[in-house]
Parts: sequence; C-alpha cells; structure tokens
Amino acid sequence: RRRYEIGVRILELSRRSLDGNEIIRAAKPEMARLSRSIGLTILLMIRDGADVFVLDFDDPDPSYGRLVRLWRRNPVMETAAGRALLAAMPRENALELIAEIDAGSVGDARLLSELDMGKALGYVVCRPEIASGRAVVAAAIQGSDRIPLAAIVLMLDSPSAGVEELHDFGRMLAEAA
Repeated sequence: RRRYEIGVRILELSRRSLDGNEIIRAAKPEMARLSRSIGLTILLMIRDGADVFVLDFDDPDPSYGRLVRLWRRNPVMETAAGRALLAAMPRENALELIAEIDAGSVGDARLLSELDMGKALGYVVCRPEIASGRAVVAAAIQGSDRIPLAAIVLMLDSPSAGVEELHDFGRMLAEAA
C-alpha cells in the first residue's frame, strides 16, 4: 500500500527504552501512589526546547493495562507543566528562556507574577488551560542542584473544579515532586 504504519513491535521497543530513564524510575512510585489516592491519571512531562510533552503516565485503574496513548506536544508558555518548570528555574534562566521562546512575554507582568506565585507555592494552576481546555495542576521535579528536570501533572476532566480543590491537588503534587 506504500504507507508507513507504526506497528506494535516499535511501540514495545520504545516503551522498554523509556523504562530505563532515570526520571521515570524516580517518579514512578509517587505517580502510582498519587493516581490511586486521587483516582485520576498523573502525567510526567518534560521540556524539549520550546515545547513540553508527556514522557510517562500512571492510571488509577490497573485494568487499563499499559494503554498506548498519544499526547500532543504543547508550547511551554501555554501549559501548566511548562509554567511550573519556568517557575522552578532560577529567575535569570527563566527570563532567558521566555525571551528565546516568546520575546513579547518577557515584560508581561501577569506572567511574571504567576511564575513568582508558582515558585512560592511549589506548583502552578491553570484554569482552564489554554492548550487542553481543562483545569490543570503541575509541580516541577527538581534535581539535587535545584534545576527542574520534569513536571508531575494532573489534568482534571472537569474545567469547573473549585479553586480549593485545585490547590489541594497542587499541594499533593508539590509534596510528591
């Protein structure tokens, strides 16, 4: 048929290669604990240039098995995960990255105050998130040098989630991160 299709074997091989990733190995137990206690899917997202993408996830219901799910790459500036990573960075590095990605946002007082609040709280809440239309909470996972490596993320299917509920989830994610 002269078409390329992704077969099951390639997905199995890619899954096995990700199992060796240090970030996934470190985050997996907390992701599993959180997804079961909250009852929602927990995502592990990392930054690649100006985008963030899902590296791994954990579902609360083990009957799903290991589903193959595909999430879109999203711009750093439009996601809770990207903003959590920016908030956790040293201020100078975050400003450099913002200037590189979107020069118009560097002087945006609202964005800078949101990043300051994210740094103080240890998590970021986007309600509803620009890219997905859902309420999203994210907290950065930092290495021993305090540089953010990834973000642990919770997407709520209900965009009408209350502010208190979102901040409760944010505190849980920050503790897990």
